[in-house]
Amino acid sequence: MFYADNGSSAVEVALKMSFHYWCNQGYPAKTRFVTLANSYHGETLGALAVGGVGLYKTTYEPLLMQALTAPAQTARSANPAHSYTGNPLACRAALASLDLLQDGTLIRNRQLAQVMGEAAAPLADHPQVGEVRQRGMILAIEMVQDKSRKIPYPWQERRGLRVHRHALSRGVLLRPLGNVIYCMPPYVITEAEIAFMVEVAAESLERAVAA
Repeated sequence: MFYADNGSSAVEVALKMSFHYWCNQGYPAKTRFVTLANSYHGETLGALAVGGVGLYKTTYEPLLMQALTAPAQTARSANPAHSYTGNPLACRAALASLDLLQDGTLIRNRQLAQVMGEAAAPLADHPQVGEVRQRGMILAIEMVQDKSRKIPYPWQERRGLRVHRHALSRGVLLRPLGNVIYCMPPYVITEAEIAFMVEVAAESLERAVAA
């Protein structure tokens, strides 16, 4: 199961999950999708490709993958928009976020970013860390099989998943991308929580690179 925040994104996820399933079954060439005529699934490119309403689709046809179309006994129409477009609660949250950017949060973030960088700096000397890099409140720790030659671990070993699972067991949500551990804490995080997050990331790293 994968949660998405709107219908178009859910369709995109479903398409990718379907393709990934067949790849795992040994059928990577299985790339065609079947859609119903006059169907509407959203306005992102993948969703448009498996939709059948020309009003929304024709202009973008050159950008879309080709799907097989099956006749539909009934047809429905819908206005194109993400499920939460214009949602008043989301707009209020956005306004509150803008307020935070004007009340000194960015200055505080610079201090927290420095704390996070200093906490993670010792990991750069780890024999299986190719690089520790940071941009503001985003910090990345890259796991490598060979530090001197920057050779990554094979993706099939899914070492990032080991990081994710151990971190969850310690109450920290880390979502590695491949062999890269990302730390992207919320702006309300404290210095103590940053120290704990990096501590758990280091623990997770040790478990992930163990043979």
